[in-house]
Amino acid sequence: MIADDYQDGYHRTKPDLITRCQRTLANIHIHRNTITSRLIPEISSPTAKATIFATTTFDQKSWVAQSYKSFLFFKGEIFFAKQPDSSWQITRINPLEVDKQPITWAQIRQ
Repeated sequence: MIADDYQDGYHRTKPDLITRCQRTLANIHIHRNTITSRLIPEISSPTAKATIFATTTFDQKSWVAQSYKSFLFFKGEIFFAKQPDSSWQITRINPLEVDKQPITWAQIRQ
């Protein structure tokens, strides 16, 4: 799903993104992620952009649910590029909002 040339404003490489996700999500215990809506993708082949709105529900045993809240709302942009095999892969993700508050990669817990 993630292109080998992935890069965003915080992660220089695909392995950087994967390492950060593994480290950040290892002890959060997410019960469910649900995409609640999405805007019609903007496609100008060989690239595309989609804006998604999602709800993350944390397991009640999670430290997030116990010390913060049991769910949050997320808005983000996902950029895609068409690959040589005609598949579409993610080349960049931009977090835009968490609980309707602006956010950047640098603000997301390390």
